[in-house]
Amino acid sequence: MLVKKLCLVVTLSFLNSAISAQSSMMNEISYPLLERMINLAKENYPKAKSFERQIAIAETQLKNSKVAWFDVLNFAYMRNQNLSATNTNAYLLNGYQYGLNLNLGGLLQKGNQVRTSRQHLDIAHLEKKEYDLILENTVKEKYFVYTQRLTNLKIRIKAAQDAENLLQLVTSKFEKGEETFENYNSALSAVNSANQNRIDMEAQLLIAKAELEALIGTKLEELNYWTSDSIKQ
Repeated sequence: MLVKKLCLVVTLSFLNSAISAQSSMMNEISYPLLERMINLAKENYPKAKSFERQIAIAETQLKNSKVAWFDVLNFAYMRNQNLSATNTNAYLLNGYQYGLNLNLGGLLQKGNQVRTSRQHLDIAHLEKKEYDLILENTVKEKYFVYTQRLTNLKIRIKAAQDAENLLQLVTSKFEKGEETFENYNSALSAVNSANQNRIDMEAQLLIAKAELEALIGTKLEELNYWTSDSIKQ
């Protein structure tokens, strides 16, 4: 009978802790911190930087295509010198002749190149904007998963503490001969199970932490967000 009571106490303790933590999970969310993480991801994540490079390349190509307009113009000059001319017309027949040629085919081709370069730049901006949205959603997802596991860990820490307190009570009675070995062993098993659940969640929390840090390019400790005291709260 006491075995059932022990299991019931541990279960109720866990459920009470879970209900309390679930109602306060939203209180763990910090949207200013989340916004900071999103900005860090856009600044530090390698693929995000590659889109910045693509935009820079497209801008350079557009500038080069605009400068290339001058390639369709050909400037030429020629010096004329008539040695047989008299003094009267020597000035008119001798000297330099200048010319400016416009390549109409090249003009049309350069116009197409400029329009194509401008479209490439627009595409680069759109691709970066799309990736920023994907990256932002990914950071949010990783942050929410991290917060969920942090909250769950607090639940399991509380459950482990409750199981430990119950074990101390049963141990005291067992040493006085007021409790059976079977009930003492059940309480001990409940502590071991609660501790194992806590360790499993600690591992999941560390994985979520690593995934989030990989996105934002910095440690959570540097954001004053990861402390052992915050986990124990």
